[in-house]
Amino acid sequence: MHQRALILLLTPLLVASASAQFANEPIGVGATPFALASDYRALGWNPSALTASGLNPDLVGAAASIEGGFGLQSSVLGREDLWGDVFNRTGYEDAWRGLTREEWVERLVDEDINTQGNFTVAGTFRKGKRWGFAYRSRQHFLSEVRFDGNAAEVLLGGAPSDVFTSVLVNDSLFSLADINLDTLDLLNQVVSLIPGDAIVGDLLGETRLGFQYLRSHELGISKQWGAEEGWQLHTGITGRLLLGNGYFEVRADENGELDAFGAFSSGFQVPQLDSVSLSPTFEGLRQWGPVGQGWSWDLGATMRHPDGHWVSAAVTNMGVMEWRGERYSVDDALQNWAASATGPAQIVQLMTTSLNPSTWFESGVAEVRRVSMPGRVHLGGGYRATENVLLAADASFDNRDRLGGVGSRMGASMVMQLLANWRIDVGISHTAERGVRFPVGSVFRFENSGFEMGLRAGDIQAIWNSIQSDVSTQFCFARWTW
Repeated sequence: MHQRALILLLTPLLVASASAQFANEPIGVGATPFALASDYRALGWNPSALTASGLNPDLVGAAASIEGGFGLQSSVLGREDLWGDVFNRTGYEDAWRGLTREEWVERLVDEDINTQGNFTVAGTFRKGKRWGFAYRSRQHFLSEVRFDGNAAEVLLGGAPSDVFTSVLVNDSLFSLADINLDTLDLLNQVVSLIPGDAIVGDLLGETRLGFQYLRSHELGISKQWGAEEGWQLHTGITGRLLLGNGYFEVRADENGELDAFGAFSSGFQVPQLDSVSLSPTFEGLRQWGPVGQGWSWDLGATMRHPDGHWVSAAVTNMGVMEWRGERYSVDDALQNWAASATGPAQIVQLMTTSLNPSTWFESGVAEVRRVSMPGRVHLGGGYRATENVLLAADASFDNRDRLGGVGSRMGASMVMQLLANWRIDVGISHTAERGVRFPVGSVFRFENSGFEMGLRAGDIQAIWNSIQSDVSTQFCFARWTW
């Protein structure tokens, strides 16, 4: 089987097995994860839904373990020639194979590639008459990659072992192999006056590289206020402990200067991810000790009527992480980089290497860095149209420039109970800079045992469209409800 260009986009999932929101969406909620979040799945979206669930108002308990999701979004996914090559469509069979270096650079430059994944290790929920409680332990991973033109040239063409083999002239990178020897001495004198940080800073330009891996322990509580027969106010709060094993980000700071920082557990460094070994010895486990600690909190409120109508608002992910790592120096960067990629098979190695700090930076200075979490604001509501049909809409807002931020997201959903133990959900959503997607999910419940399982596709445009704007899925294989 040919390794298609899709490998290029899936690479960050291979780099590690991603916290923008699309992979964090619960199953069974269509395109409205905030409006329809319930039980322990409400943690991270709307803690007041622990007692004010519009999706499962009669649910009193839930527990789960094998549940999670992964997702990929990229502007590259909007290219018809990519999908034409993946599916061998006429006229596109070799659109992403056998490319020259220049053609690969053209396809990589200024393209955002964002991946993420989350896995629920344990989750539990219990609701009383007026109180609701939930706990969840999760693993989160996300990565973001965006290459500037010069960085793509170096990554795909291979950089020399000495920074003086290349020169920046008028913000463009040139190889000295293409320069007349008569001017070599002069150019060497010019380059010798340019510090290494200027060379690498200009080379990276608008390039943005980043990923983080976090473990979270979340505890939420909610209370119902008001009489049972009229409108009720539900309020909730979630506290979250965050432990981090990996963080890396390269971007321009507020002054336009290159800023690079990373913190890694010794068992979680990028070059080791293709051969990760979880040794049962004390020394092996110690390598996975956290290098980042932090906290965050969520606060939400819902006005709900017993007939099944409600409106909600919440602020989530407010907090900070403290990472113990290195601020990287660029004085002697690119000394060891000599790899090149000419096709999809090499792109996997290329992307892995690009997220390795030692690719770009020779040394670093120890630093403890406090990183604010990308807080979010949510609004939403729902309406039970019939006994078996539920309608909902919501919107979420955060800072797109932050690692894990998605900007604005809006969605509308319809959930249909087709049988006593089977329901499906469909939706439409729009995310800033990522366009429209159409998620569809299905949940099946064994009525006698309460065992529940489900699967959700983040986008189904491929059914009627030649491109797919979102490649993501959520799954649940071991969940009990009562």
